[in-house]
Amino acid sequence: MDSKKMKIIIAISIVINVILIIVMMTLKQGYMEQAQSVVASSTKAYTDQVAKVVNSQNEFIAKSNAIWQLIFESLQSGDKSQTAFKARLAAIDTAKILQVTEVSGNVQIACGEGCNVSFVFAGGNLKSVDYSALASIAPEQEYTLTAPPAFQFQAK
Repeated sequence: MDSKKMKIIIAISIVINVILIIVMMTLKQGYMEQAQSVVASSTKAYTDQVAKVVNSQNEFIAKSNAIWQLIFESLQSGDKSQTAFKARLAAIDTAKILQVTEVSGNVQIACGEGCNVSFVFAGGNLKSVDYSALASIAPEQEYTLTAPPAFQFQAK
């Protein structure tokens, strides 16, 4: 082959290689955008679920801590009168997170779904506290997360 044909072949080869590199970069950008959008949409649902569980756990912890503190202070206090109990309840539940109901002088505090702590008063004084429902709560069963779905990178 003569040198003119070789120069033409090399020039055409360089042009084709440059075009292929440009096409690859363009496709790479498209694949990257597609992957990022799939990851963003897939992880948003999972992070929303995680945030919901974490918020529920925080509410459970705050409520349980307040109830346990009220139980401890009520049982350890020298003043077991109902007025002292109400004062302790007001001091502990400043954020108004506890659901308190009073039925015929006895106080019940909701500690979850179907869970109540009962403070029984007789003659204006605290007689007993039933916190067995609170002690039997298993939060690890109530607050669970499902595994995130596998990423699917096919075009939609």
